[in-house]
Amino acid sequence: MTIRKKLRIVLLASLFMGPQAAYSEGFDLLSADRIEIQKHQDMPTSIDKGSVTPQNISQSRTLSGFQPKDLVRVSVYGEPDLSKTYQIDDLGKIYIPLIGEVKAVGQSREGLENDIRQRLKKGYLLKPKVTVDVPAWPCAEKP
Repeated sequence: MTIRKKLRIVLLASLFMGPQAAYSEGFDLLSADRIEIQKHQDMPTSIDKGSVTPQNISQSRTLSGFQPKDLVRVSVYGEPDLSKTYQIDDLGKIYIPLIGEVKAVGQSREGLENDIRQRLKKGYLLKPKVTVDVPAWPCAEKP
């Protein structure tokens, strides 16, 4: 096998498997006679560039539950002092005026909305309308 062909195989393998395909401890990919590339079951065979949007990324994050350092935008209809973007702290909580600390880590968007709504009903607002979402471009907003 020529060096050129081996190099082509290395480049092709690294495209499919990432940088770890080019080098693995104890294994010289350039001198290998045979390279087997296996597709991981969760790895997509192709990605439609229109399918990766900030909204899809935001939605997938809220489906898996919020994590520390995530930004969440809380909107309480008619209450501008409560409606703003909060950053989840290292303990997994956000601090909302009137109701205090709210556990956000691990909650879905709907779960966090319901938690905030229920706490606002306890002596603060009669029928609070609460929505929670993830800013599409978190770096553009400040908590």
